[in-house]
Amino acid sequence: MSDTYFASSSELDATLHRMPTFALVFFLRGDAWAARGNWDRAIVDYEAAITINPLFVEAYINRGIAYAQKGYLERAIADYEAALRLNPQDTKAIKNRGLAFKLQRDLKQALSAMKRDRMVGSKSR
Repeated sequence: MSDTYFASSSELDATLHRMPTFALVFFLRGDAWAARGNWDRAIVDYEAAITINPLFVEAYINRGIAYAQKGYLERAIADYEAALRLNPQDTKAIKNRGLAFKLQRDLKQALSAMKRDRMVGSKSR
């Protein structure tokens, strides 16, 4: 892994020490942990970002991705659905939710999610 992630993570740690209620910094540090494959620490930071800002759609999506990487598909789906309640047009949440259903072998739900993705995609063109 690139030294950039390690440097940015320590810079983010210092920023969090100065501004512990800044959701974006927790989110970015979560991304740094995810880039290293440290899903547990990424989840903790995404959770902190969501606690500070419950409307942070991307934090729900990225926490869902981290949960999916750990095999916690129900939790991942719950996070994608939380993101979609906040932004029903978010294609990243829709696609990841469909993939999680597919991984669960819930093909009916996966197909429904894919159809929704196509509908959202055609409306945004």
